[in-house]
Amino acid sequence: TMFATISFAQFDQGTWTFGAGQMFTSTATAEGSAADVSYFVIDNLMVSMSLSGNTEVGDEGDWDYTESQMNFGVGARYYIMDGLFAGINLTRVEYSDLDSDGYQQYDNDGLLMTDTGFDMALQVGCSKELAFDGKLWFEPMFSVYMPKQDFDMPMYYELGAMFRFAF
Repeated sequence: TMFATISFAQFDQGTWTFGAGQMFTSTATAEGSAADVSYFVIDNLMVSMSLSGNTEVGDEGDWDYTESQMNFGVGARYYIMDGLFAGINLTRVEYSDLDSDGYQQYDNDGLLMTDTGFDMALQVGCSKELAFDGKLWFEPMFSVYMPKQDFDMPMYYELGAMFRFAF
């Protein structure tokens, strides 16, 4: 009922926004944080530049490991009606090459072998005004994340939420 009584955010041309939030994968583990700066090029059409990252900590037998990743992306989102939006985001990612046993591979100079590419995410969600006369929004979303085909990784689903401030 809270969402039904709150008015919708304004999506007017010339509006800048800053968003920050968290995405969770279909395995219910924290996948990473994201932040973006966006601009409405026309009414209801937002383009954005994003920065996202994640950290994984684990235990492999006798040693502990920490892997972190920082990714840059670009995206577009169209606000259809009453805050409902659909969007696409392309994220530049860097993957470590693994051998058949799952260990990272190094070249002859001892450098970690990596490959880069663009992953794609399709998003659907809604934007609700929270406070500050329509300047603070809450955006829960559902996303289908598709890693670059060359990496032979599965497509997965995410649930996420962002807070967005318009200025």
